[in-house]
Amino acid sequence: MIPQTSVNWTAFNYKYSTNPQHAFESLTYYLFCHEFQQPYGIFRYFNQPHIETNPIHVGDRYIGFQSKYYADSVTMSSKEQELIGAVKGAVQRYPGITTLYFYISREFSPSSKKDDIMPSYQKKVEAVAEELGIELVWRVPSNLEAQLMQDRQLTICRNVFFQVDSAVQTCCENLEKHKRELFDHIHTSIRYKGNDITLEHTQLNLRSFLNSAMSVLLIDGAAGSGKSALVKQLTDGLTNDCAFLAFKSTDLDVNDILNFLTPYGELNLDEVIDVYKMADTRVLYIDAAEKFFVCEYQETFEDILNRFMAAGWKIILTLRTAYRDSFQNSLLHGSKVQTYHIEPVDSDKLSTLSHTYGFQLPQDKRLLDLLCAPFYLGLYLALGNLEDESMRSLNREAFEEKIWNDIIRNNRKRKDNLPTRRETALISLTTKMLQNEIYYYEILAEDDSEALSELEKSGVLFQSDDARRYLHSHDVFEELVVGHIFTERYRHDTLNEQFFADFHPSLRIRKLFRGWLADFAAIPTHQELIFHLLDCEQVERIWKDEILLTVISTESLKEVYQKLTQKMAANNYELLRKLAILINTCCRAAENWEQYWSTGNLIPFRLSKPSGYAWQALFAFLLEQKETILWDERLISTIIEVLDSWTKHLDHAKSENTRMAGEIGVFLFQKIANDKDLRYTFEKGQAEKLQDVLVNSAWMIQEPLKFLFQMVIDEKKGDENHHPLPRMYTDLAKCAVSDIYHYGMVPAAMPEITLHLMAKLWVRSNMTLRTHYAHPDVEEDFGLNPHLDFWYQTASAYATPIIPLLQAEQNLVTDWLIDFCNQAGNSYAHSSLNEDYGECTNITIYVNDTPVEQIASDRLWKMYRGTSVSPNLLISLLMGFEKWLLMVIEHSETHIVVNYCRYILQKSRNVMLTSVIVSAAEAYPDKLFEIVCDLLRTKELFHLDSYRFTAESSASFLLSGKDLLEKERLESNRLSFRKKRLEEVILSYQTNASGLSKEAFDLRKQTLYQAIDRAAADIDTWSSNNKFAYYRMDLRRYQEIVDVRENEHGQTLCTVLPDFTEDMKALSQKSAAAYEPHLKYMDLQLWSDYKFHHDVKFREYKKYENVRTICSELNEIWAYMDAEVRNEELSSDDISVIVHRFTAIASYTSAVLLRDFKETLSHEDRTLCECIIFSIGDLFAHASHFEIVQAGNGIDAVAVGLVLLSNEDNIKAANDGNPLYLLLKLALNDWSYNSRIANGIASTIWAHSQNAAWRFLYLFSLLADSYEDALLKNESFSSDDFFKQNEGVIARALTKDSVDITDLDFSKLQNMTIFTLLSLVSPQAAEAFKFADATKALVMELVFTDNRDLRAERRELSGYTINYVSWLADVLLHCEQAEQAGLIDAFFQYADLTRNDNSGYLLTELIRIQDINGKTDTFWNVWELLKPYLLALSSKPQGSFDNRHPYGLDKVIISYLFGNSPWRSDVHRCAFLPEGKAAFFDDFIDKSGSLKALFYAISRLLYTVGRELYLENGIDWMYKLVTRDPDCQLPLYQQTLYYMEEYVGLFVSCHRMDFRNDAKLSLKTQTVLEYMVNQGSQIAFFLRELI
Repeated sequence: MIPQTSVNWTAFNYKYSTNPQHAFESLTYYLFCHEFQQPYGIFRYFNQPHIETNPIHVGDRYIGFQSKYYADSVTMSSKEQELIGAVKGAVQRYPGITTLYFYISREFSPSSKKDDIMPSYQKKVEAVAEELGIELVWRVPSNLEAQLMQDRQLTICRNVFFQVDSAVQTCCENLEKHKRELFDHIHTSIRYKGNDITLEHTQLNLRSFLNSAMSVLLIDGAAGSGKSALVKQLTDGLTNDCAFLAFKSTDLDVNDILNFLTPYGELNLDEVIDVYKMADTRVLYIDAAEKFFVCEYQETFEDILNRFMAAGWKIILTLRTAYRDSFQNSLLHGSKVQTYHIEPVDSDKLSTLSHTYGFQLPQDKRLLDLLCAPFYLGLYLALGNLEDESMRSLNREAFEEKIWNDIIRNNRKRKDNLPTRRETALISLTTKMLQNEIYYYEILAEDDSEALSELEKSGVLFQSDDARRYLHSHDVFEELVVGHIFTERYRHDTLNEQFFADFHPSLRIRKLFRGWLADFAAIPTHQELIFHLLDCEQVERIWKDEILLTVISTESLKEVYQKLTQKMAANNYELLRKLAILINTCCRAAENWEQYWSTGNLIPFRLSKPSGYAWQALFAFLLEQKETILWDERLISTIIEVLDSWTKHLDHAKSENTRMAGEIGVFLFQKIANDKDLRYTFEKGQAEKLQDVLVNSAWMIQEPLKFLFQMVIDEKKGDENHHPLPRMYTDLAKCAVSDIYHYGMVPAAMPEITLHLMAKLWVRSNMTLRTHYAHPDVEEDFGLNPHLDFWYQTASAYATPIIPLLQAEQNLVTDWLIDFCNQAGNSYAHSSLNEDYGECTNITIYVNDTPVEQIASDRLWKMYRGTSVSPNLLISLLMGFEKWLLMVIEHSETHIVVNYCRYILQKSRNVMLTSVIVSAAEAYPDKLFEIVCDLLRTKELFHLDSYRFTAESSASFLLSGKDLLEKERLESNRLSFRKKRLEEVILSYQTNASGLSKEAFDLRKQTLYQAIDRAAADIDTWSSNNKFAYYRMDLRRYQEIVDVRENEHGQTLCTVLPDFTEDMKALSQKSAAAYEPHLKYMDLQLWSDYKFHHDVKFREYKKYENVRTICSELNEIWAYMDAEVRNEELSSDDISVIVHRFTAIASYTSAVLLRDFKETLSHEDRTLCECIIFSIGDLFAHASHFEIVQAGNGIDAVAVGLVLLSNEDNIKAANDGNPLYLLLKLALNDWSYNSRIANGIASTIWAHSQNAAWRFLYLFSLLADSYEDALLKNESFSSDDFFKQNEGVIARALTKDSVDITDLDFSKLQNMTIFTLLSLVSPQAAEAFKFADATKALVMELVFTDNRDLRAERRELSGYTINYVSWLADVLLHCEQAEQAGLIDAFFQYADLTRNDNSGYLLTELIRIQDINGKTDTFWNVWELLKPYLLALSSKPQGSFDNRHPYGLDKVIISYLFGNSPWRSDVHRCAFLPEGKAAFFDDFIDKSGSLKALFYAISRLLYTVGRELYLENGIDWMYKLVTRDPDCQLPLYQQTLYYMEEYVGLFVSCHRMDFRNDAKLSLKTQTVLEYMVNQGSQIAFFLRELI
């Protein structure tokens, strides 16, 4: 339907806005002529007076008309006289006129008078006409609209006057044309002997759908099932008044919705929807909707679909069945959808058609299956002699040959050798398309045009719209041509390299070859072809790989595979290795990949599962031949990869294939373990995979695995009569007792042996003698083997196998866990933590009135939460037990849970497990009510749980959620019951009925009160501190009413408190008074800290925008500190806490005021700040080094404050009144590499006063070494004495006329002193280069060389050297280009890029600092200066220390190419990598010799910050790299393939629709993917097959 233009006066006014009167006169003239049948028009004069034309005679009437266009702003009443004048003028000028038509552009407004509709001006005009004997006829817009819309002959008139332009017509015509093109090549029936055979779908009624409430009709079926033909058949009956638009799904794949309809005209989507809004029925059809999942712009696709649905259009979609659910869930969620599945034509339906239309059906099953697709059925029915009985013996091969003879050659039409010419033309055309990797053939003048034309008539080819190209009408014809060529070569015995002549091994032709070979070789007599081609040395390897791939992926070729196994041993088992790689890479299935891959998400491919018969066949062969195979490291590694791929899938855990894989794994494990040479050279990563194979196969290889584990359990360390077990055995055992990533199926399948392993590997078997000053690791305090925290670095419920163990053998494992915790607790009670520090107390808990003695401490109670310093192993065990217990309680009956918990409490000799049970009671209070009633008798538990509750705020400290273990911890920490305490649970029993009846609730309270009364029978004798919990949790004690108030509804509200005793009230008031200042100044503490460190969070504290508020609170703090420090009642510890907390607030606040508010500070406020800074500075000057380095104590703020207080007048005296003098005392007290004093000085002093800066550094250089010597020599060293002894040196330095770099004699200074001096210089200061240049010869050798004599000192100064590297990088980004060149030249004179990691660290620091500072131009100056040095070094041969991880110069090259920086995973661009820098990478790749490093660096760049900018360039870079390793011999660094997969996956998903039209792009991408497949990438194989 091309829509009819509606009468839209707004469009009319817009179109004729310059002269609407003239346009309206023209419109009404045409209407007048049409109404009175004046086809040749009416005579008129120029400026005809009173009426528009001469009057015309119609019957007895003499008729004229007048046209009046009035704008909306005109009132009709004002035109009364004008209309009367027109009537009078017409009568006077045209004697005999009887009728006057008035065409008016405005509707008349009704009269405002009651009971009168006609306006007065209309009455007056009509009265004048009546008086003059004239009949007056009004034509207003409603009359005109009716005339225009009801008469089809006026369509042109409507289009001319009411279409804004021709855009609507053009667009609608083009959309109509597009729909025809979509359906033209689709046949709704199959032609046979003059009959049209239609596959009926009587269950689907289109009219019913259109009249229903359903908005979407989803038609699904297999490929070739006739989905599009059904839609054409259904929509052929739509009438012309129905709007029907049709698109391919790829038409909707546009980057912006505004570009959707640009191929069809100038209208946008909303305008087109508006054009068709008057249609009774509106239908949108989208063909092959499954391609949504490969669309680049899915959001636009979805938006277009939603726009149509929102406008009330009915949507018809066709798609393949495999995609139906995914599409419906992704795009149609919430829409009303009618679905229709096209069932394939089955053998019964074929039989019915055969009888109805009189054609024979073949008996060959493979061919019958093929004919179930309508397309092939059509080809079959196009053959001749189908009535002949001989057709029943037709097989697939013969069918394809018959298609060739009857349809392609058409042997019936033999004139002028046409069959051969047709055949030759099609083969030539197809071959050229394949050779050029294109899907069309450019027509040439010398082509056999007649042959091509005949092929077009037969439906084999079709021409493009511009008649310049031929295309196959269906992909089947390309397959038929290739199959014909290969079949003919087989028939002519061309079984050598000539078999593949004319075909370069592109992916497309290889796929076609695979498809042909799978069908052709299904016939046993044809299978000799496979062996001939494999045995022919001249056949390229890539074709042999395709033959092998066909064999292992085709079920019907199992026998061929079995014959191939006889050749496995040839060429050092090269065929075995190749088959193993191909099976592992290619015989896999990925589920639901379509939903994810359009955005480049490769997760479904990464989770792909082994598929096909070849896995079982390979395992069977390996198991049978394991003793005879010549195993080398290369073959073992290949087989381990295959075994790992199979066994890591959970649903394979109990399969027969897993048994075979596991037994092969055990054999290889023992082979490696028993071969010393192999054991030490075998790659660690492969050994770890072999461990995974064994633990994942545990269900199926329990006896062999138990034997290996028993060897570890039975081993006696230090037994001279037995050789120690190879480490591989212990590593395997560690896996079994490790975390969820490693223990596999061992705990579930073999719980008992796992418990023995845990005891063997965890429990310390002997006591090691230690010196008196060496404190043992915390593990040893609990009787565990030392260094277990290295195994269990992240504490988590998933860090040990305790959960699957409890699930497998609850009773056995529970007893083991109780015993283990009891032993650990006993060791702890006898450790120095208790014996020296008295951590433990003994408490008594009651279980069913039976007293149980337990060891308790804060450390033990908090252990299950990970908020105390304890062994990560024990923390993880308790966390795992808690997680399991919570799951059990949720799904178990109360009496079972209570009995289980009581059993544990009775057996436990410390509170480790007791605390977990209390946690469970807080989570499920109703189920553990009886347990709580038991436990509330022990008052110590309330204190312990309160401390646990307070520590919850630190439970997630340093957890980022980087892996499953940390995510579990974070999720556990967020559980709501973590915010409860035991006493709150008890209180809730009295307030929350939890669904209990009144009687049951009352009974529960009665039971609870009995328990409380029993526990608190002697409460009056308790200490005040012990009473609080019992008063707070007993609702009966809530007697004190306070804070009585009335709300807005007139209701009286109050707070009810426990009726505390006087001693409790006194203690409570004292605690509140002591704590009040800590709360009061919390805001100032946070604000000052944020503000000092330039953290934008300071803005959240609006009240401190007023400087008076800041100074007022600072005054209060200073006064409070002075009073509290003098308070004789406070202990020294209390005073220390106060000093530490409030010195920080006072220091940070004062420094901020001096730095950021100096202009608004009053003299009094400045004096206060000065007093605070000097006082606290003096305090720190006499403090211990330990006190100075405490985090958050404000020492850095004191340093900044002293710098800001210095001026030309106060920096010359050698006393504490000189800020620099006091600052020097502080700096000498702590000049460690991470000194916050040095950082504070460097950040401020150079910008504040260069004179002060130079003098301070000069002073430091004079005194630092002697200060350090004195400190080391004299145990009673006093800084005051030192400064007194050096008073003269200090005084001379302070009064020196000037100081510059020449006054600093670096050659006489210790290296540590030089490093500290440099750290005191801000890299942003102009003087920084002077220091870098003056010290480069002294420092760079130590930092960057690999001089053996300097190694020990470099290790001792490692913190300083790392800081120097960062400092130097910052200096390079802030100095001039010539200065940069000098420093870089010096760097390369000293840098050992192979063995000294500091060299590469300089590059990563340059990148990091540039990312912060944004000095892009300076950065690229440095980068270009580095480039020639690195290119020269990369051309030298590199020895590889580690094939798995970048090392030495390779690591430096990778750092230089941005591949070693810790980019966040979600960052895909950065400001200092502009698009224009692609040329930099091009040049470096072309010139660098470090191919292995380039692979890693470029792939990681494209995976991280280069992904967005260099998406298009990246494929060229990858192509360059892979062509430099044509034989795929380079062992890539670990993760290189992963990064390549992620990048190439995204690239392919973005360009999948482009590969057909861009042969060059397709070839490059295929080459890269081919390389990746040969490197063993399973992902690349999937991607390659999708192109």
